[in-house]
Formats: sequence, C-alpha cells, structure tokens
Amino acid sequence: MDEACGLNGKNGSRKAKTVLLLEIRDNHLLKAWELVSDDEKLSSWGRSQRLSKEVSKFCSIVWPRVRYFDEPPENYNEFKKSLFYAVKYGGGKLPGKKPLHEIIKNALPPGLI
Repeated sequence: MDEACGLNGKNGSRKAKTVLLLEIRDNHLLKAWELVSDDEKLSSWGRSQRLSKEVSKFCSIVWPRVRYFDEPPENYNEFKKSLFYAVKYGGGKLPGKKPLHEIIKNALPPGLI
C-alpha cells in the first residue's frame, strides 16, 4: 500500500516521513531566522548569514551536549529552542549558508525576501 501511495521513497523520491521532518525543520529554521536579529535594516541575506553563524556555533558547541534530549532545556530562549528543534528534526545537522538561505526564501511568503 505504501508503494501505491508513493510513501516508500522509491524512484528517487523522498519518503513521506523524511519530507515531513524536513518541513518541521524548515519551520523551526524560519522562526530562528526571524529571531536571530532585531535589526530591521538587516537584509534577508544578512539575516541568513547571521543565522548560519549561530547554527554553526550551536551545532558544534551546544548540540553535542543536548542531542539526546527530547526537549530543549527549560532555560533556552525562543531562538535556542528553535535551533534545537531545527537540528533535531534535521537529523543532527543543518545546511550551510546558501542552502539555508534558499530554505528561508522558499518558506517566506512572496515579496518578503
């Protein structure tokens, strides 16, 4: 039945579970992108660059200590919680600067980037 519904990921397509996890990851990345800076003059690319730096720091310093947690620590602010969930749903890693910006561009309504 999974094959008939296209849920098994054959023929080069992604499994439905993978697609769902990436969609959840992208939603958390978008929230982190919105929270990364309160500088309204910062361009969307500048915001993505800043987020990319924060993602790198989080993945290398913070994630190894919390990767087995089901939920982020209570003392995390909304930004760090978003990064936690993005990495968790991203399978323990996140894309680099340019792919990250593409994800944000695709997640935002037209005209906002």
